[in-house]
Amino acid sequence: MVETKSKHSKKANDLADEVIEAAKSGDRVRHWKAVHELLRFQNKKAKAEQDKTAEDCASVRKQKMFKKTKTKKMGLRFGVAMPPMTWNALVEADRLAYGRSDLHNTDKEEHQTLDGSNAIVKDLELAFPQYKVN
Repeated sequence: MVETKSKHSKKANDLADEVIEAAKSGDRVRHWKAVHELLRFQNKKAKAEQDKTAEDCASVRKQKMFKKTKTKKMGLRFGVAMPPMTWNALVEADRLAYGRSDLHNTDKEEHQTLDGSNAIVKDLELAFPQYKVN
């Protein structure tokens, strides 16, 4: 029993170290992935929510409910469907690591790229392809 608990603690510590290292590197995609994995490991409800959201997004993509061919400009709503507990964890992790979170202001012009797309949505799609809607 003690050995199992020790392995669990080591894994949690390793994941937490990855969150810290990713934050220090300034790579928000890597940081978000690390926070996602730590939350998934530590919280069974969050893991179930993540699995359900990924399953729902796969269904939406399969049915081709949203077509990106009409416009390459996709905001958060039609780009990535994030599980609520994961979203909150990402926002708080950003605040702790950087003193602010761009995730609260995803539709601001400062995040728009020259082609009209959203840099944050593109990074979220890169970090979490399982949550892509289109």
